[in-house]
Amino acid sequence: MKIAIVAALSKEISYYMDAIPDLEASERAGVHLWHGHYQGHDLAIAQCGIGKVNAALATTLVAMEEPDLIINNGSAGAVAKDLAVGDLVLAQEAAYHDVDMTAFDQAYGQIEGLPARFQADSHYLARFEQCLADQGEAVRRGLVVSGDRFVASPAIVEDIASKLPGALCTEMEGAAIAHVAHQFGRPFLIARVMSDTAAQDAAIDFDQFISEVGPKSARLTLDFIGNYLED
Repeated sequence: MKIAIVAALSKEISYYMDAIPDLEASERAGVHLWHGHYQGHDLAIAQCGIGKVNAALATTLVAMEEPDLIINNGSAGAVAKDLAVGDLVLAQEAAYHDVDMTAFDQAYGQIEGLPARFQADSHYLARFEQCLADQGEAVRRGLVVSGDRFVASPAIVEDIASKLPGALCTEMEGAAIAHVAHQFGRPFLIARVMSDTAAQDAAIDFDQFISEVGPKSARLTLDFIGNYLED
């Protein structure tokens, strides 16, 4: 298979550099790219940077290589009250939390002409869940929401939860990556490890835990690719 991986931060992607020998590095439009092979799969890895536009740009570059699957891994802030730092979330669907076209009869988070929620590929989602279960990792499947804001306020968390019921976590890239995958007709997966609780201590928690949860997200993603996908 040809698999594209997109992540925002160096701490969310450096594990791949250490685990995969002979990756070839390049740069295009300010996006850091690596190409190589792992367990019989062709990989295209992109470090997109933070935010929806950066994520869309990087995903467009790798989507033009016609991958069989696009994976976004990284960290997120918990919205669901029963999620804690280190917990895993797989997106069954992704949506924007900072798009409001309800005045034009669109669902909250929906851009006209596009789905209100982008659906992850059910086949690969089930395989990733099995990968995590086999490693003894508890995982939640549900709605992941994205926007151009680092959420660090309980009031904002409550606002997101009220407008997008069922949202498990919030981050700044996933829905844009899903959006581009949808436009290119490519299946996608989003795997996020909670680095903070998206509350008042979010910035402190993020800085403290990103060095741990970033590599964890990448390690689990690579295990999924190497052991749960067909060549």
